[in-house]
Amino acid sequence: MDITLHFCQGNLRSKKFYDAKYDGLVDTIFQLPFSGFFMEFDDEKYCNFSLLEKRQGQKIVLGLVNTQSDELEDKEVLLKRLEEANKHVDPKQICIATQCGFASTEAGNLISEEGQWRKLDLVHELAESLNA
Repeated sequence: MDITLHFCQGNLRSKKFYDAKYDGLVDTIFQLPFSGFFMEFDDEKYCNFSLLEKRQGQKIVLGLVNTQSDELEDKEVLLKRLEEANKHVDPKQICIATQCGFASTEAGNLISEEGQWRKLDLVHELAESLNA
């Protein structure tokens, strides 16, 4: 069984609780006894993928698709992020996902049901692109 940990920056009514980069955290978090980490990479400022080299063989779930608005990400931008991550982590150790759930709390996020389905379709398209 894999036991993983999600590093969440908050997800209440489409607002993050804090805005932190991973730079100061990875030396500690990758020492934790988990087989994988769900990490948010839905914003360019968090995308220092070289930090992933410090992990201890754990899988990384790249949270590339934002769940807080209806705005659909550019697939080509996300594919470039995946290419960059692949330079630092064995692609077999990478998974892709949304950056968080669509309704982490009862209040949910300011995203329509249609927007949620479009985001899930985008994650599926990214996965198909990787397997092509």
